[in-house]
Amino acid sequence: VTHNLTHDCATYFKNENVFITSNQSNNLRETTIYPNPATRELNIQSETPIEGISLYNLLGKCIYAKTSFGPEGWVKIDVSNYPDGLYFLNVQVEGKIDVQKVEIIKN
Repeated sequence: VTHNLTHDCATYFKNENVFITSNQSNNLRETTIYPNPATRELNIQSETPIEGISLYNLLGKCIYAKTSFGPEGWVKIDVSNYPDGLYFLNVQVEGKIDVQKVEIIKN
C-alpha cells in the first residue's frame, strides 16, 4: 500500500533518531539494500520489521513513500521509471531512521 506521498514524506522525519550510513549494510539494525546501483528494482531487507520507507532525489523531493508492510522485513521498490542518478533512501526500523545513498543506472 502506497500512501499519500505528501503526508508520508512530511511526517517521516518527526523521529529525531537519524543515522547516516554507507550504501552497504547498517550494522546497527542489519538493514541491507541491494542491488546498488539498481536498474529495475531495489530490495530492502532487515532482520527486524520495516516501519517506513521513503526515497528522495538530490533536490530533496520525496518521490516514493510507503508505511505499510508485512512482518517479513523485506521490501521491493520498482525504480524502473525513475531517472538515472543518486537518491537517498530512508528506512525506518525500530523507531530509528537509516539514510542510505542509492544509485539508479539504466545502462
